[in-house]
Amino acid sequence: RRGHGGVFSDRLINEEDRTLLRRFIGEQLEAQFQTNLRDCSYGGEEETIFVDFLEEGVNVYQEATDRIRLRSFIERKLVEYNERQKSAMMDIVLFQEAVSLICKIYRILRLERGHALLVGEGGSGRHSLTRMATFIATYKTYQGEISKNYRHKDFREFLKRMCEEIGVKNKPGVFLFSDNEII
Repeated sequence: RRGHGGVFSDRLINEEDRTLLRRFIGEQLEAQFQTNLRDCSYGGEEETIFVDFLEEGVNVYQEATDRIRLRSFIERKLVEYNERQKSAMMDIVLFQEAVSLICKIYRILRLERGHALLVGEGGSGRHSLTRMATFIATYKTYQGEISKNYRHKDFREFLKRMCEEIGVKNKPGVFLFSDNEII
């Protein structure tokens, strides 16, 4: 979400559309409430980020006004992830856009039947940021182990195990794969 458009803004495909949305919201705030976006947000012109994981035991979305605290929380979670996942450790730089994307992916995953198609160049961090958001949500990541001997039958067995855990045992999870893993 660039600016203050919320979940709807996340679904827009370019900055021009997000700017139009911000302008429309700003016009409506002025006309209906005699206020503006800057006054309605702690962050001013900064991107507004809402999360429900900063307060222990409080599962309510709140605006993350303290960006240092938000980054510190995610950095601690990254250290915790790396301590638990010795074979799949992540070495990611948590710049502001990465923190924002982790929060967006987290929000999508926490929605009922939440799903996302993340598109970008290889090495842009989609897998790592998704793993981080999944870890913060305390969900399990399901990713097939693709090899040259991997067959359709292996994929069906993988899907069967994953669906049993997610659907039958009601354990939340994330199915993570890239275009290279499509057979």
